[in-house]
Amino acid sequence: MRSAARASGSANGRPANPSRNRDHASGRARAREAKAKLRSQALAWLQDERAAWARLLDAEPTARPLIVQTLRRWRADPDLADVPGVW
Repeated sequence: MRSAARASGSANGRPANPSRNRDHASGRARAREAKAKLRSQALAWLQDERAAWARLLDAEPTARPLIVQTLRRWRADPDLADVPGVW
């Protein structure tokens, strides 16, 4: 009986609920989409921030040490180090 239950996809001998499997899959897909949207938004913010630092450098060349220090900190930050499109 146990092997038949496993083969049917049910651990307790009852038939598996295919709609529950679909719900889990669609929930995972929505979570992936939400994460992708947040990553895209964070990347846009970082690119905007980097552009603002570049404008500051153009307007105020004496700010270069502060800008370099800030961007080095960004590169060293493990949460930002592997973000594509920023560096």
